[in-house]
Parts: sequence; structure tokens; C-alpha cells
Amino acid sequence: MRAGGTRAGCHTRHGILRPMNDGYMWWLVLVGLGVGVALTWLSVVRLPRHEYDVDAVEREEEAALIAWTIESRGGVCPAPLAHEVLDLHQDYLATPGLAAPVLAAVAPEARPGEA
Repeated sequence: MRAGGTRAGCHTRHGILRPMNDGYMWWLVLVGLGVGVALTWLSVVRLPRHEYDVDAVEREEEAALIAWTIESRGGVCPAPLAHEVLDLHQDYLATPGLAAPVLAAVAPEARPGEA
């Protein structure tokens, strides 16, 4: 032991651990940014499903599920009707700006959400 009661090499001016150098800190920042960008890309780009992700078999299953759910809640919805609604929705999403002219042409008593 040394005269001050400390072991040689264990105690420095800043405490037990020495401060990190700037190069190491910038490396950590860059790795953190890379991980953040990767997680953002994963959650925004890859996880959400799009219309083009659904094939014909899955669309039939989705129509059957929608029909079953509506009928289990007391409504009437045959599977072909649900499938037609899904097809119409896909056509609507493929045509930009469709909502305003179509809603203007629909009779006021037939508009959804209005009494």
C-alpha cells in the first residue's frame, strides 16, 4: 500500500473509473442513432400491412370473418356482400380524390352519418 492508504493504480484523480474519451462517446452516439433508425424503419415500413399484402385466399377469409362478426352481433351480412364491400374499398383506395364527387352525387337521405 502507498502512504495515503490507497493501492497503486486503483485510485485516479476522477474516481475509480477514468472518463471515456471523445472517440468512444461518438461511437456510442452513432450506434444509438443506427439502432434508432433501424427500429423506426421496422415499425413504420415493415410492420403495417397494406392492401397489396392481402392475396385472394386471405381476402375470402377476411370476408367470411367480417360476415361472421356482423351476424354474431345481430346484423345481416352474407360473405359475398362482405367480399364485394372489400373489393369496393380496394377500388376506393386506388382512386385518389374519389370521396368528394361521389358524396356530392349521393342523395342527402342516403349519406352515412347524417340524419
